[in-house]
This record gives sequence, C-alpha cells and structure tokens, in this order.
Amino acid sequence: SRETLEKQVANHPEVTTDDYQGVEFIIDTGGVWEQSTTHKWAIGEYNDRLWRAVIKRTRDLQEAILVSFHRVRKKDVRAAEKRYRRIR
Repeated sequence: SRETLEKQVANHPEVTTDDYQGVEFIIDTGGVWEQSTTHKWAIGEYNDRLWRAVIKRTRDLQEAILVSFHRVRKKDVRAAEKRYRRIR
C-alpha cells in the first residue's frame, strides 16, 4: 500500500531501488522465521549485505505483502533464532 511504502521510505531511507531487486532472492534462499501466523521474516544475503524482509500473509492466504525490508546485523539473526520458530 502507499502507506506501507511511505513508512518504509521514512524508516529506511538507506534502502535503494536497486536493493529491492534482492527481495525475491532473499525470500527464496534465506532463512525464514515465523513471527506470528500472519508475519514471517526472511533473512539472507544479497550483494554482500545481510537483509531482512518482513512478509505479511492476508487472512484468506491468497496474498503476501512486503511490510518491511532493511539491512540487519548478524546479532539480529541470532535474536530471531532465539525468539521465533525457524520454518526454513
């Protein structure tokens, strides 16, 4: 949604249009953690950097929406491993 995009740009201005090309790659190849029944985190490397994509599934499970995309550190991966269930 426009609101999500505006929030993303405001909170993570360092993420470029070129960086967004890596979202699908990270989702397809990275580790995935279940934050809740509707929210999943995909964490992986793209262009020698570590990224997290937060995906929300719609209630009818017909769509997945990118909620957030930003760089993370290795300690963020360790925190995800302690806090959430890894599903892939």
